[in-house]
Amino acid sequence: MNTITITGNLTRDPDVRVFGSGSSLTTFGLADNFILKNKPEVDGKPQTETTFFDCDAWGDVGIEVEKFKKGSRVKVEGRIKQDNWEKDGKKFSKLKVVVLKIEAEGKDTNNAPAAKASTTAQPRRAAAKQSRAAQPAQEIEVPESASGVPF
Repeated sequence: MNTITITGNLTRDPDVRVFGSGSSLTTFGLADNFILKNKPEVDGKPQTETTFFDCDAWGDVGIEVEKFKKGSRVKVEGRIKQDNWEKDGKKFSKLKVVVLKIEAEGKDTNNAPAAKASTTAQPRRAAAKQSRAAQPAQEIEVPESASGVPF
């Protein structure tokens, strides 16, 4: 099972993109500080190891992400996805978190929803909803082999 739960702070304000199909993607960064219990304190503070995550939140989950801003402490649940691409003949890959759920964590003052979500996000979301409403649902045929476990 591919699941991950991370509690951390947003490293940047969420960025919303709406595509021609009407679907939307909200991207943001998340930082997790892990306390190294086996290391001695430095200047009276525990040593930490910071891990940074790039996160993608699609559709309604992305709308929830827009409530937060840089520095907000959140708990994210999702799955790991590997992006692969090629540039100038070199192959690259990167792990991302596909967010399935997000919620405020702790009593940090940064968790208060931003006074204004995104000045451009609201009109784009409205246009995306109108676009989706105008399009009929499409049926997708799934081959029988796709229903089984791939290993």
